[in-house]
Amino acid sequence: MNVLVDLLRLFYLNSKMKVLRGIQYRFDFFLGLFVAMGLSSLGPIIHYLIFIKMKGYPGWNLNQIILFQGMMLLWLGIKDLLFGEIRENMEALIKGGGFDRLLLKPYPVLGIIMVDGFYYQGVGAVIAGLVVIMISIKRLALIISLWQIGAVVGLFCCGILLYMAVTIIYCSIAIIIVHMGRLSQIFDRLLEFSRYPVEVFAPWVRLIAVVMIPVALWGYFPAQTMLNRLNAAVFISIFSCLLIFILSIKLWQFCLKRYTSAGG
Repeated sequence: MNVLVDLLRLFYLNSKMKVLRGIQYRFDFFLGLFVAMGLSSLGPIIHYLIFIKMKGYPGWNLNQIILFQGMMLLWLGIKDLLFGEIRENMEALIKGGGFDRLLLKPYPVLGIIMVDGFYYQGVGAVIAGLVVIMISIKRLALIISLWQIGAVVGLFCCGILLYMAVTIIYCSIAIIIVHMGRLSQIFDRLLEFSRYPVEVFAPWVRLIAVVMIPVALWGYFPAQTMLNRLNAAVFISIFSCLLIFILSIKLWQFCLKRYTSAGG
């Protein structure tokens, strides 16, 4: 427990340092946040155009899709805030030999890597997501209860755990092969399934998105919660999320034992 508290303190200090470093150049800092917010808002616009051309998604009307996109924007912002720089940092550590230095520190190596992932420009997507969610709630005339808010927070926590697992798997592979290259892009393409409601996919793809790699936890299930359409499949996704996280830790431990210093 003390180690966890110390790691959370390190995360706070690292995040504060990055914000202070970025705000030294105020114009660039706020321009970056504004641009990030604008680019994030392109997602709902693109999906609106797709929605119109395809004559809708099964079981979703336009306002519901806007709510779904708001949830995805909020999730992407949270993900970038917490983990946005981990991949880049990990590759730099492995290639430059800095990973060896982490092995000498008193805290778990994986914990140190995770607490250094803060990326302040993720705030732009968080703000854009909250704005889109509030607009869609008003247009849908939804009455949101406390249990729905609690359920959405819980689902986002599970989503964070799942993304941590994916990131740990990425870092584990980086230890062995050093240069990720196209493999990093493969990771990103696989995770893009989360950007669409699962109803638009074939049954076998739905199985992947809900059970095998439950990316439905990131936007689909939170949106369904707000719409009072949550079903029992969410429990399968949560169980899969926990299992994948445990397996990712095991993989990390396996790969760490086979680390052979800079250059692989």
